[in-house]
Amino acid sequence: MIDPTFTSAEDLARFEIFPAGSIETQAAELPRQAHITITCSPKHGPDHSVEAAGRLRDLGHTVTVHVAARMVRDRSHLDALLAAMKDAGADDLFLVAGDIEDQLGEYASAVELLPILAEHPQRPPTIGITGIPRIIRSSPTRISSRPCWTSAGTRTTSRPRCASTRTPCATGSSATASGD
Repeated sequence: MIDPTFTSAEDLARFEIFPAGSIETQAAELPRQAHITITCSPKHGPDHSVEAAGRLRDLGHTVTVHVAARMVRDRSHLDALLAAMKDAGADDLFLVAGDIEDQLGEYASAVELLPILAEHPQRPPTIGITGIPRIIRSSPTRISSRPCWTSAGTRTTSRPRCASTRTPCATGSSATASGD
C-alpha cells in the first residue's frame, strides 16, 4: 500500500549510486535530498560502501548500504561493518551475495550471512536481501531466468542445479530459494 504522504514518484524513488569517483557529485545531480542505495563494488568492497554512506548522510541523504556476503571476511569484519554503519547513521542494509567469484571469507551467499546478521546486536533496523537468483551462464539451453536451488537447509559443495531443468548452475553460483 502506498503511503498517502508521498506526493510524487520522486518521493517513492531510490537512486542507486556505484561508489566510484566522486559520489558527492553524483548525489548533487539529484533534484533534492533523496534515498540513495550504495552498491558494493567488487573492487572496493563493503567497507568503501559504508564509508561512502557516511559522506552521503552528511549531505542529508537517506542511505541503504549494499553489503556483499562474499566480501565479508569473518565475524569481526561484520562487527566492524555494522559499527561503521551505525556511526555513519546508515540504518538500512541490503544483503547480496556479491559479484566476486571466490568468497573472501566464510560466506558464499546472502542466505548464509542473514541468520548471523539477524541475531547481531548491532544489526540495522531494516535489512533487505536479494530474491533473484544468479543468471545461469553455463546452461547449454541458455535459460537465464530459471531459479537455482541448493538442497534445502544443507550446505553442499556440489554445484547447485536448476529446480526446473536440473541442469547445473553457473560455476561458483550458490543461489538458493531464499536469495543469492
